[in-house]
Amino acid sequence: MNFNNNMSCASHFLRECNLAFQHFLCTSHLDYALTALNARILNSSNNLKFRRKLGFLQNYCIRTRLTWWDKKALYLEQKLTCPDERGTLCAINFSRQTLEGAEMHELLGQLNVCTCLPEYPPPEIEAWNVFIHTINQKLTVSGAR
Repeated sequence: MNFNNNMSCASHFLRECNLAFQHFLCTSHLDYALTALNARILNSSNNLKFRRKLGFLQNYCIRTRLTWWDKKALYLEQKLTCPDERGTLCAINFSRQTLEGAEMHELLGQLNVCTCLPEYPPPEIEAWNVFIHTINQKLTVSGAR
């Protein structure tokens, strides 16, 4: 909460999105699959966009869905909405969770889901990956000086 009694700070939204991801891990049984493979998953990137602020003690709901995956990461979309009659969208978070210690086909195989790699990422994920790659290149070049 900030001094205006609303939740408009990015750290609050990211904390709540992280808790929603933990809930997603448990309900999708990814936590059991990670334990069986002795692997771990790390939050490697977030892209959070705000649309509305949340008032003090205002109810909200976070919906997490897996939008795409590649050989080393899961891409999630998290929508934070108000449970009013319109389902007002307050924020949206795109999150990349990187898998370490196992291969993605092994993890998805533990869950008995299709392990074939989706052909094309959604356009927003593709644009985000290009942005991340560009920033990483600039950091590598500036770090070499």
